[in-house]
Amino acid sequence: MNSTNNALGRFSSLCINRYRIVYLGMALLVILGLYNYRTLARESKPEVVFPKIKINVNYPGATPEDVELLVTNKLEAVLSGIEDVEFLTSSSMAGRSEVQMDFFPEADIDEKIGEVTQAVLSVNDLPEEVESPSIKVSTTANRAFMVLSLSGDLAPSELKSTADLLMDELLYLDGVSDVKISGDKSPEIRITVDQARLAEFNLTAENLVQAVNMRHKDTPAGDAILDGVHYYIRVLASYGDVNELRKTLVPLPGGNVIFLKDIARVEETYKPTANYSRRSVNLGEDNAVMKAAITISLYRDGGTDIIGPSRAVKAVIGDTESGRFPDGLDIQVLQDDAVSVQEDLDDVLGNAISGLLIVVIVLYLFLGFREAFIAALIIPFSLFFSFIALNIAGMTFNTMTLLAMIIALGLLVDNAIVVVENVNNFRLKGLSRIQAARQGTAEVAPAILAATLTTMAAFIPLAFMEGRIGLIISVI
Repeated sequence: MNSTNNALGRFSSLCINRYRIVYLGMALLVILGLYNYRTLARESKPEVVFPKIKINVNYPGATPEDVELLVTNKLEAVLSGIEDVEFLTSSSMAGRSEVQMDFFPEADIDEKIGEVTQAVLSVNDLPEEVESPSIKVSTTANRAFMVLSLSGDLAPSELKSTADLLMDELLYLDGVSDVKISGDKSPEIRITVDQARLAEFNLTAENLVQAVNMRHKDTPAGDAILDGVHYYIRVLASYGDVNELRKTLVPLPGGNVIFLKDIARVEETYKPTANYSRRSVNLGEDNAVMKAAITISLYRDGGTDIIGPSRAVKAVIGDTESGRFPDGLDIQVLQDDAVSVQEDLDDVLGNAISGLLIVVIVLYLFLGFREAFIAALIIPFSLFFSFIALNIAGMTFNTMTLLAMIIALGLLVDNAIVVVENVNNFRLKGLSRIQAARQGTAEVAPAILAATLTTMAAFIPLAFMEGRIGLIISVI
């Protein structure tokens, strides 16, 4: 039976007869391949991100013990029955309960958010003062991809306000999912009571708290209708500065009043913090000093691009001439994973190109220039097709996917050599170029397909591996 009668033979004959359409498809593949290569998300290695669901419940005025007993324990009881949870952690603090659920990667997070919401709403015996729970899904990577340090000859309050402004701007960048600040000092007003003076006027600390609260609160004052529009009126009574607070009138038991400053020291200070950030200035010189700094850590969603967000962040912090930042502010990049990712990809890509050049040289030595050129064409077109497939599948361009491409290219080059050599044999028998291409391709196509499918079958089990290693290996 003529080998061109098989399905693969008929398909190859169709491609040979309609070569203009094939050329058009090749040109389209090159254009789409280059476009997808430029837009592919890049990272060093596939990042395994375990989806998280965070439940926050505010319980104003409650102690950590009350929060744990009346809120956290009840939430844990209903949430512990949900499946596919790897870790369930909780934290009880003054006025706030936080519960975090870490799910296995294969869990359907859309389904789980519904189960968690239903479970939380089923808890109907929480204290009346408890606010409505906040339930959020997070797929943010555990490690920051970029860390910035802010310092300079600025007051702590000005440094903090600048960090807050920068944080708000960075959160709007594409690819940045979360921004955290550490080392900042939050301003507060501290009232230190003189116990001797308090006893002298027969007062208690509770009397001072009541006096301050009465002066510093918003009070509803009814409503009014003007020009058909209904307005609700509130009297805003708050302190303008610390001097007003010092002059707060505290009622005495005998009916007189006294200023708060007469029985307590009122001062502007900063909240105590457990996180401190320092940065060396003029390191290695005689005038080297350690300055207070604020650290900004930037996070991205796992499995997303890292190069683009890094460039966007550098563009923001490099725009110092816009006047948005105060004079004397110094912003340094302490960590940028995009640099190492780009270096890793460049190294692997360079090694891959070197290997492919060696393949072309070997083909030239054994097959000749024309045959080597034809067989080597499979290399760029296979890469272009791979870039398109990666983008469609939502995968990133990383060292593992590049390794998979190199393995596949080795197999495809072998197949191309077999086809080219068989076509060349038919040419030596006196057939025309078209007839040799038809007969040579159709004769070996079934065997090549069977060999390729056999090789693919050896890699298929990798796609079904579970756990962290499975998620990394499965991209091959």
